Amino acid sequence: KKNDKNEDKNKFEGRITYIGKVTRIPDKKKTTAKLGDVDSYFDLVINENFFRKEENIQNRLQINTTEGIKNEIFFQTIRPIPGDTIIFIEATPQEQHHYGLTARNSDACSSKKVSAKTSKRKKIVRQKCTKVICNMVTTDNIRVQLVAWVAADIKVNGFYTPYFGELSGFPLMYDYYNGEYVVTYTATKIKKGTILDSYFSRPNTQSITMTEYLNNN
Repeated sequence: KKNDKNEDKNKFEGRITYIGKVTRIPDKKKTTAKLGDVDSYFDLVINENFFRKEENIQNRLQINTTEGIKNEIFFQTIRPIPGDTIIFIEATPQEQHHYGLTARNSDACSSKKVSAKTSKRKKIVRQKCTKVICNMVTTDNIRVQLVAWVAADIKVNGFYTPYFGELSGFPLMYDYYNGEYVVTYTATKIKKGTILDSYFSRPNTQSITMTEYLNNN
């Protein structure tokens, strides 16, 4: 019973703010990006059933991406800033797998992958984190090492980190390879609080499939 209480205590619900910066460029011929470039700012809003990535793209677009933690739910809204017109995209489980839309499917991006927990530790936003390393060779034969710093005291069961899969704890800093360069996302703020499922409701507008969206853009 004590273990159950501790597990419930560590389960996270609330909002985490991240900043993403370019930290490595495996092949400079593939991109014009420079080290230190800001890639994005976003918030992750989480409860036990859903998480939503709320991203502001250079004050031009607001993109909200919602995923189910226990179910294969994926939908996205794109809204110009300023503006009220919303594009609502809802991906079927088949589309999620085919396009690799979720971190559950990111294994398809690498031909070889080895993840290993290390003994290195540091604090991020006052949370004790352990370093996890992922070494991989991409399908176009580029060797990339990715790193995640995981807070064992924050639990979101069923949450998958891109490339790393489901970790024992929650990543407060992690690397993502987008095919051109490595972005390191770092948590800058954590706000705990109750998030109702209704927060993740679909918008009251007509949806299109991911295939329809990609074919028209």
